[in-house]
Amino acid sequence: MMQAITYSAAEKAIVDAFNALPFNDKKASYWSDDVTKATRDAIKDFYILEQDYRCCYCRRKVLSKNKGDWQGDHVIARDTHAQFMFEPKNLAICCRGCNGEKSNKNVLRNAKRKTFPVNSDDYLIVHPHMDDYDDHIRWFGQVCAPRKSNKGAKTIEMCGLMRFAADYAGLDTDMNDRRFDELVGQLMTTNSKLEGASILAGLKVYIDNLAN
Repeated sequence: MMQAITYSAAEKAIVDAFNALPFNDKKASYWSDDVTKATRDAIKDFYILEQDYRCCYCRRKVLSKNKGDWQGDHVIARDTHAQFMFEPKNLAICCRGCNGEKSNKNVLRNAKRKTFPVNSDDYLIVHPHMDDYDDHIRWFGQVCAPRKSNKGAKTIEMCGLMRFAADYAGLDTDMNDRRFDELVGQLMTTNSKLEGASILAGLKVYIDNLAN
């Protein structure tokens, strides 16, 4: 979990002006307006340091202060819930890969929520401000598995985290194919050598049948 940004007086003025708008006038496009640039830059600068240069979803480290190497992430997508655009606990940074995979997918148990959800249980995925990542997802090199956690499994699926294992193995495969995900997940959580050997055999058959 991490600390949320505290806005400076100038940044707060921009945020307050947006928050004061009528609900139907709060548009996602305001995020890209020239007037918000300094605030957007401050948000990225803060979370790059707060997250120690790590993506909040895959935890990969990118040692760069270049804001172009990072994506400002709205945990709840601003395109679907513009009213939460500047909520500090709805903000983080993530890598381009996770940002593209997650996109505007719904992360809420109640997708029609109008007020900002402040409890971990309100979210389907591991929340960077409200959850301890390591309680939900475990990494084995390039392979990840949920720690008996529905949130962990949903984050892996929603952010396409099995792509690292596929890239490492040189697999040219559709990452939406659950067979690969399930086999690798089973391999990482098994406590039996016999079962592990069986799963490895299944992975070999899977790989052998992939197109060249």
